[in-house]
Amino acid sequence: MAELIFDEDYTGPRYVYAMTHRPPGIGCQPDGRIIGADNPQNHPDPRAVYGTITYPRQLTEQEVYAYELLPIAPKGWGSVEA
Repeated sequence: MAELIFDEDYTGPRYVYAMTHRPPGIGCQPDGRIIGADNPQNHPDPRAVYGTITYPRQLTEQEVYAYELLPIAPKGWGSVEA
């Protein structure tokens, strides 16, 4: 089981992904996300139809493809400081 990481405690790098086909839920995204950092709606990027999900690491190409995610970030793709 992945270690739980909570938004209010985490200060490291952040990788943001758009949920393009379904909202976050059981089996809808890879384990290990930053809990509480999800943006379920009102994200300025129109590709984030079901909001965004944030990770402390960059997901693999296979994970992005398998879960139909799209790499995005408020200031461009890559590590985003909190």
